Amino acid sequence: MKAALISIFLIPLAAGQSPIVPVLEKQIPDLISPLERSGFTVELSEFFDIEEILDEAVRHTATYDLNGTLTVSTLDFLLFKNRAPNTVANFLGYVDRGDYAGMFVHRTVSNFVIQGGGFTVTSTDGGVDFGNVPTQPDIINEFNVSNTMGTLAMAKTGASPDSATSQWFVNTGANSDNLDSQNGGFTVFGRISKATLPQALLVNNPAEFLAANFGGAFNQVPLEIGSTPQTLNLEDFYQMDSVTRVTLPPGQAGTDPSLTYRIASAIGSDSISVSLTGSTLDASFTAPSAGDSKTVVVEAADSVGNIVQDSFVIQTEAVENYESWRESFFSPAEAADGTISGPLALSSQHGIANLLVFAHGLDLQTGPVLKINANPDTNTIVLTLNRRKNIGGTRLISERSYDLINWRDVPATVEVNEESSAVVDLVTMTIAQDDTNFPKAYYRVRISTD
Repeated sequence: MKAALISIFLIPLAAGQSPIVPVLEKQIPDLISPLERSGFTVELSEFFDIEEILDEAVRHTATYDLNGTLTVSTLDFLLFKNRAPNTVANFLGYVDRGDYAGMFVHRTVSNFVIQGGGFTVTSTDGGVDFGNVPTQPDIINEFNVSNTMGTLAMAKTGASPDSATSQWFVNTGANSDNLDSQNGGFTVFGRISKATLPQALLVNNPAEFLAANFGGAFNQVPLEIGSTPQTLNLEDFYQMDSVTRVTLPPGQAGTDPSLTYRIASAIGSDSISVSLTGSTLDASFTAPSAGDSKTVVVEAADSVGNIVQDSFVIQTEAVENYESWRESFFSPAEAADGTISGPLALSSQHGIANLLVFAHGLDLQTGPVLKINANPDTNTIVLTLNRRKNIGGTRLISERSYDLINWRDVPATVEVNEESSAVVDLVTMTIAQDDTNFPKAYYRVRISTD
């Protein structure tokens, strides 16, 4: 699918003209829609935002052997100014004390992370020795920003949210679905600069750095391709010669608070279409079937080209019962309020109860159609109406009255035309006429949740 045209949406800057970068505040949830809905909108500015960063960056400088040539490489970390203040202060403490001297990237998992800050490597007569970065007390978890590609986050021990000390990692993949939802969420406290992100991806590339297993915490250590584990030296590792504060490099963060949104990709069923206007994404459906889906990747970029992405799935489904319909059509707050979304509430524009909207497979703007015909040849009354295909927990009851006050159930022969549409069946209810001498009879169909 061709990407949408780029459009601009202005977000007010919180304070001053501090350098800023884009972030994903929270993930866009997968969106499940009932078949009868024609579409919906997603306001992207509710999920993406800008974040102020410090005027300084932390530069990690490494020297390693690249195909026989010593290569100097840098990773620049841009740190949040106000978000995760305890985490930033803790990280800068390790930098300023010189605790990271001799530290190396000790873990690489392709398309996931590179991790450092925990261990040192030094040269010995027999090769190299591993040591520990001296650690300070654990810090409190400050998860607030999603773990999108290129963000910087703190590592911690399993099942212990407040256990981060010195170890950090760079997200080299789209890790929001994984890392935002486990162990209290992993605290994002900055991002790697766009100029040095390619170097982090190089260290993460198994075609350039193999993941060597030395056992224990060193089971995925990146070594430059061509290294021989039996004759290792420092240049085979991605080891830091220095970790220092530097002035924020030019062009790595802007001050313009506007974000540029675009649809990076939209792959899946042709029955689901997406488009973008400003920061508003519109999804529309054309003759969908249950289970149709489309995976959408959206992107926000700042004025200097820093980008952040999120992906989500749009899927259509046939609702199974009134409660699942209620959750699909109403917001969580409305679904919890019986006066708005309860079976007898009148939320539709045509003024009929929500239960009837559900049972007849309508939306909130279209009224039901019930046709009543008499057949004198067979002395029957024929009622024709639409009924939702999946009408779990409800039933149709045919009734007759002679005075519009007293109603009684009457048996009906029911035939179902299952080819009516993807959402509803055409139901025909045939009722034998009463052989009494009443001049008039009234018929109705009642929906019951019994």
